[in-house]
Order: sequence, then C-alpha cells, then structure tokens
Amino acid sequence: MRIVPVVVAAAVAVSLGAAGVAFAADQMGHSSTMADKDLGKLSIDGTAAYQDIGLARLAIYDGKTDAATKLVNDAVASLSRAKNDDAVFMKAEADMNPPKTSSAQAQKTENPSKTAIAWVPVDGEFVLDETLTPSAAKTGAVAEANQHLRNGEPDKAKDTLKVASVDADYVMTLAPLAQTEQDVQQASQMLSEHKYYAASQQLRDAQMAVRYDTVAFQDNPHAAADSTNKTKG
Repeated sequence: MRIVPVVVAAAVAVSLGAAGVAFAADQMGHSSTMADKDLGKLSIDGTAAYQDIGLARLAIYDGKTDAATKLVNDAVASLSRAKNDDAVFMKAEADMNPPKTSSAQAQKTENPSKTAIAWVPVDGEFVLDETLTPSAAKTGAVAEANQHLRNGEPDKAKDTLKVASVDADYVMTLAPLAQTEQDVQQASQMLSEHKYYAASQQLRDAQMAVRYDTVAFQDNPHAAADSTNKTKG
C-alpha cells in the first residue's frame, strides 16, 4: 500500500491508469457521495500528469533537462484536459477520511481547509485494517482486487472482495487540481529559465500536495448497518 507522502519513487511507481472550476461547481450537489459511488474510478489524464511529474524530477536529477522539460509540458497538457474529466469532484479537505496508517496520519494537515475544491483521483487501492490480523485468503483477495484495479477493472475488483467476504477500505490518492496545475506551470517556466533545482522543488510541492480519502467497502453493507444500529440501541 502506497499510503506515504508521495516522493519521486512513489510517483514513478504509480501504475493505475464551462470546464475545470465550472464543471466542479456543477458537481456540488452530489460531490460528497461521488467518491463513494465510483470506487476505482481514476482520472486518466490526472494519473498521466502525476507520473510525468515524478519522471521529470528524476530526469532533472540525472541532468536530462530536455527530457524533463518535455515531461513537464506533457503534465501541463494532461492537467488541462483533466479539468473536463468526470472523475474530478469537489470536496473540502476537512471532510476527507484519511486512512488509519501511521504514515498517513503523520501527513495529515493540522488545520485542513473547510472550503470545497476540485480534486483529481490519481491512484487508488484496497487495504485491510492494519489493526487486525487478516487471514491469508483475505490478504490474497485484496491483492487480487488491487491487480484488477491496476488493469482498469474496478467491477472485477469489487466482485473479488465480495466472493471472499472481505471488508476493506478503498483509499484514493487525490491531487488538488488548481494547485497542481499552478505548480507544474511554474516548474515549466523555471525550466525555461534553466532554474533546474527550483523547478524540481516546485514539482516536489505538487507531489506533496496529494491527500488521501477512504471509503469503506463492505461485502454486506446492510448487515453492517444493522449491526451498527443494534450497537447504538
């Protein structure tokens, strides 16, 4: 599970595969449930941009500045297209439910914003509760489900968990659309001015701006709800 602050290696490892603000504003009525409905739905252009950001930093480190410039320009173009992606949704960071892993908790913003902004899903994965000791069968089912996600088969991923009766969390990696686009555009300008270190740091800012949101996936949600109601009673 890649629930860590995104650094160069993590960005390279990502394998999942009225515009912009106007589109996001249209989603306000159902934004809070959009992520719940679309488990496994990622932005193809947003994901491509995020891969290019990580690869560009590696290229700068290796002194391949021409390659870095092309990658950053590609990321700018991908983010521009991502504005029209129906995977983009509005949500306030304060309303997100980050995973209960130590690394994710360490990355939590001290005073998260309560203002809804547009987020681009750039990665996602099913995880089991770290506080439990799952069986080998459940661990294997989660691994198989995540392979289906990487193959672009979210429905098969969910079916795999249902067959194995696995309750898991679906954790999305989300990039703030406007901030990421701004960071990448500034990096592009810095590269044109041969400010390579500054450009790399600007791209790092884009990587570190991602946040995580968790949606519970349960094999039998009605049973879970009944159990909760009984507990409350």
